[in-house]
Parts: sequence; C-alpha cells; structure tokens
Amino acid sequence: MLTKMTTQGWILYMSFMIILLVGALMVLYYVEMATRVKSWGREGFAGEKDANPATGPDADADPFITLYDQERAELDVFGSFGSDGSAAAEESPIPRILWTFWEGPENHVVQYCIASWKYYNPDYEVVVLNKRNYRNYLGSSAVDVDALRHSGDGMARYSDYVRCLVLSNHGGIWIDSSVICHAPFDWVHVCQQRTGAEFVGYYIHKGTFPEFRSYSPMVESWFFACVPGSAFMRDWTTEFLRTNDFPTIGGYLDNVKTGGTHFNNMANIGSPDYLTIHISGQKVLQDAKDAPRYRLSLFSACAGPFLYLHRVNWDVATAVHQLMNEPTRSEYFQCAFVKLRSIERNTLEQYDDAQKRRAFSCPV
Repeated sequence: MLTKMTTQGWILYMSFMIILLVGALMVLYYVEMATRVKSWGREGFAGEKDANPATGPDADADPFITLYDQERAELDVFGSFGSDGSAAAEESPIPRILWTFWEGPENHVVQYCIASWKYYNPDYEVVVLNKRNYRNYLGSSAVDVDALRHSGDGMARYSDYVRCLVLSNHGGIWIDSSVICHAPFDWVHVCQQRTGAEFVGYYIHKGTFPEFRSYSPMVESWFFACVPGSAFMRDWTTEFLRTNDFPTIGGYLDNVKTGGTHFNNMANIGSPDYLTIHISGQKVLQDAKDAPRYRLSLFSACAGPFLYLHRVNWDVATAVHQLMNEPTRSEYFQCAFVKLRSIERNTLEQYDDAQKRRAFSCPV
C-alpha cells in the first residue's frame, strides 16, 4: 500500500511540476509578445526610416492632407499627367505589391475579385495572407497576432492587425478581398508622384464633420497604399497595437476619448468597437493637428468605390443589381474599382455564376 501511494504521489508531483513549467513558459511567451508590442513604436522594423517623399507638382500646396471629392477622381488624377502618366507611375516608391487577407472556404466572388486585380495589373505581385502565412512577411522578432488580446474578436479584427504590421514593414497596396477592379492601379502611383504623399487612400465623407476635413478625415482601411517607412503607417500601427494594453476594446476606446480624441462622425457610419482601427487613425491624425508630420492623399469613398451604394441611399439589393445590369453596369465600369462589404458580397454570391460575372469588366 505504501509503495502504491508513493507511486501515486510521485505521479501527482510530476504532473504538478509539468503544469507549473507549462504555465511559466506561457507567461514568458505572453510577456515577450507584450514587450514586442510596446516596443513597436520605438523600434518599428529593421532598417526603418521616415519616408515622407515631398516631391511632385502639388507637394507644396498642402503639406498635410490632400482631398479629392469629385466622382471618379482617381482616373482624373491619372489623366492629368496626359501621356506622361505611365512614366510618372514608374517613378513612384510605392512597391507594386497587392496585399490582401482571406481565411476560410473558397468564395467565388473573392476569386473573381482577385482575378480582376491580376487582369488589370499583370505586373504586380499579389500576396494573399492568412493566419498561417502572414508571419513569413514579418520576420522572427515580429508581433504574434494570435497572442494579441483582441485578435480573437473576429476575422475583421485579426486582419486589421495583419494589414498594419505587414504594410508597416513592406509598403505596397492593401486591398480587401472583395474589391472589383475596373482599371490599373497606376493612378495610385501617379497621385503619389503628384502630391509627394507617403500614404494614398480613401476617407469616409459622411463619417467626417466639416471641421475635421483639413486635418482628421475618417481614413478607410479597406484600400490604401504607402511607401516603405511611411511615418503615418508606422504611427497608425503603433496606436492600433495599443489595444493590447486593455482587457476590452471598450476600455481602449474610453482611454482614447478621455485623452481628447474626438470620434468625428463615427455615429453616422458604424460601431466604434467594430471600426476600432478607424478610431486609432483618428487619434494619430488629431494628435498631429498642431504639428503636421504626415503627407496623405485621400479620395472620397462615396465618390468612387461606394458610388454605387451612395446613389441608391445604401439600398444593398438595388445597388448590387445595378452592378450587373445595364445601363448602370457600364457606368460603374468607369470607376477605378468597386468595394463590396460583406453584405454586398454575400448578396452577389446568391446570383448564378453567369450573372455574378456580369459585375466584372474583365474575363473572370
């Protein structure tokens, strides 16, 4: 009986020690991840340098933010260079890499969207990130997204962390997976050359109060381009990673608000919890109000990628129908691209394959 009890005691002792060891290793791992997150703002990434290339004809016109509000302004910007547009695009320091994220089963609409990017931009590298491969683009010392407190909130939050980290490292163009491309992305590079911008993207017109337009428009996160070493991209990433310091996203948002950041017209576009990355961008821009240190060129989302929704007062069924049927179909083909949110993507997915393909201006 004594021998039996001694054996049982030994097994219990070893089990307890193993549990302690595993627990200690987990604590060390999460402490290491927290340290990496906190050090991001100081260290960024290897070889980091501020990159605000203020060159180009409009570089002195507005040292902070240039806004384009007219419909389909992207292609007008490209056309403003005339026959020199392609040459100007070649001079841009924005890498010709299209980054996106998709995790889950295959989706026909997403497949067709990516095919449209490749059709109009055959000289670009397209990288489809997921939870298994994103680390390949960050290096061994990078932040582990899975270890971040709020990365499990949903795939949208997870991909928000990934896009910030990857674009801060490499630059290039971030494009959400449900974007229907109708033209080459040369306009991005021409805009960068014209304004000397470090960051080219979109802002939400109806999410921006007039008094914030000049220094803190509501920057979108579903499509943006940046040069390697963009100061704005680095600071946006640093601020968004600060969510890891709080047990809840609500706690982070309260901290940002009490710190003096105005949420702009967020109430008009969605939940601050879901759009936390937008609030992080607002904090970065508003903190720089009195000492502008970034150079951004932003297009109105409702005058381009969301034009099909804006014109029908965001009636999803009508908007998606118009993407596939004349005469509106051909008109929206004149946009640089169309952005589908998940609700529009799911609506389009319900149509038969032949009808779905009609929303695309290229063979898919």
